[in-house]
Amino acid sequence: MNNKKFIFAIIVNVLFTWILFMGSSSLAADLKAGEKVYKRKCVICHGEQGQGGSALKINDPKVLSKTDEDIRKVVAEGGKGMPGYQNSLKPEEIDSLMAFLRSWGSK
Repeated sequence: MNNKKFIFAIIVNVLFTWILFMGSSSLAADLKAGEKVYKRKCVICHGEQGQGGSALKINDPKVLSKTDEDIRKVVAEGGKGMPGYQNSLKPEEIDSLMAFLRSWGSK
C-alpha cells in the first residue's frame, strides 16, 4: 500500500512540475511576443519603457489598473489621437501586448 501512495505522489509531483514549466514558458513567450509588438507599434509614441512622450504614459499604475477589456478596446479601436490596431494586429498579438504591459505593473 505504501508503494502505491509513493508512486502516486511521484506522478502528481511530475504532473504539477510539468504544468508549472509549460505555463511559465508560455508566459515568457507571450511577454517576448508582446515586447516585439510594443517595439513595433507603440514605442515611438509611448517611449521605450512606457514613460510617455508624445502620447500617454502607459506604465502609470492608473493606466495599468484598467481592465483587460478596456485596454484591449483602446488598442483595437484607438482613442484620443491614438490609431486603432484591430486591422493590423491579430487578437493573439493584442493579448501578448497586454501581457507585456501588465508585466510593468509587477515591477
